[in-house]
Parts: sequence; structure tokens; C-alpha cells
Amino acid sequence: MKNRYVLALVLGVGITIAQAATAQDIMTRGNIVTRSDTVTMKAIGIRLYKRDVAQKGSSEVWRNPKSGHHGKITVLDVFERAGEPCRKVHYETTFDAANETSYLVTWCRTPKGEWKIP
Repeated sequence: MKNRYVLALVLGVGITIAQAATAQDIMTRGNIVTRSDTVTMKAIGIRLYKRDVAQKGSSEVWRNPKSGHHGKITVLDVFERAGEPCRKVHYETTFDAANETSYLVTWCRTPKGEWKIP
């Protein structure tokens, strides 16, 4: 549950990065996910999970030239929950050769069209 909360903060769901960190980077599992990392990850993730016809297994890589961090975002499952379209998404972040972090997050679209972590 802690990882889901951290990822929600990192990706700016329900609370903005500015509110969550006020001019700080986010620490996750002993590594720093920078603001520019989160902007990059969020943009790539949105392209994947917001697609009307999201494909299970589709993925995109991301790289932040400012921090050197990079990763991959993959849609693991596409399903409905209580009539809402949902996506199970796997986020991977590589900080350096020895440090990686990954998160599994489910996003669902509300009747208002917003994507949220249920």
C-alpha cells in the first residue's frame, strides 16, 4: 500500500508534486525520483493507459536526460471494474546499474472521465 501511495504522489494523482514535495524531489526506496522524472513518467503513462483501445502488453520506454534515470511502462491488463474501464500498469525506474524500482498500479476511469487509483 505504501508503494501505491508513493507512486500516486510521484505521478501527481490527487495531489500535485508541488503540494507533495514543495521544491523537493521524491525519495522512494532510498533513491531519488526527480520532478523531471515524474513529469516524463506521467506523460508516457498517460499515453498508454488513457487509450480507448489500450492493448495488454503495450509498453513504452522513458528517459530523463536531466537525471539520467530511465525506465519502462507496460500495460499488464485491460479490464472493467464496476462498469469502469481499468488498466493494470507496471512502472519500472532504473536509477543506475544497481538500483531499480518497480510499481504495479491499477488505474480506473470514473464516470466523470478522470483516471484514478481505486
